Amino acid sequence: MACSYCERDIKIVARGLCSACYTRQTRGSLERVHTSNKGKTCKDKGCSQPAIAKGFCMTHYERNAQHPLKTIWKLIRSRSKAGCKSRRGYPAEWDDFDVFLRDVGERPDTRHKLRRLDPDLPYSKNNVAWLPQLPGGGRSETTKAWTLRRYYKISVEEYDAMLAAQGGVCAICRNPETALNSATQKPRALAVDHDHKTGRVRGLLHLGCNQGLGLFNDDPALLRAAIAYLESHAALADQPQT
Repeated sequence: MACSYCERDIKIVARGLCSACYTRQTRGSLERVHTSNKGKTCKDKGCSQPAIAKGFCMTHYERNAQHPLKTIWKLIRSRSKAGCKSRRGYPAEWDDFDVFLRDVGERPDTRHKLRRLDPDLPYSKNNVAWLPQLPGGGRSETTKAWTLRRYYKISVEEYDAMLAAQGGVCAICRNPETALNSATQKPRALAVDHDHKTGRVRGLLHLGCNQGLGLFNDDPALLRAAIAYLESHAALADQPQT
């Protein structure tokens, strides 16, 4: 819902107003004008709206005066606070936004994500890069490498070696992956199967086998009981009906 005063699509807290506008109203005026902007118009070319911050009207302030990477910078800083589950640490000098910008560089485009090259190490100038997301939901080689390293502690080369050793098929059913990526409509890559207790990679599985192990909680006894169940009913199916 949009605020009835600033018209931003933001959470409404009271009387049809967002938090910022409602706070100003309780102080006596809804007008959002910094002292240095009183009586001035927006400095954006062709705009005649009143200036409210840094010489811009509200619309052009949000477009021009706030750096697009500031949100990412704030997110990284918040994740570095003590007690945060996803704490990874970051250089103390990154408290200065200008230093952060200098170290990470400009974002190529919105499809690029700021990632740590080695997820086991904290953020630093030499341990971050803008990794691209390919059109249609596909992943670049750099993103694939980051994912394998982050979640399974293996490299792309180790993944490819496992795939070659398995003949390009699932380690359990010996069939290739048939499930399609919903975005690209191409067969998905075989999933990395790992021991959830130790983190040790066991092999590459196609979607059905990987989900099957998960549904049986990776429990060999439960899987053996399922095999016995199926075999007992298969034996009954071979007997003539009376």
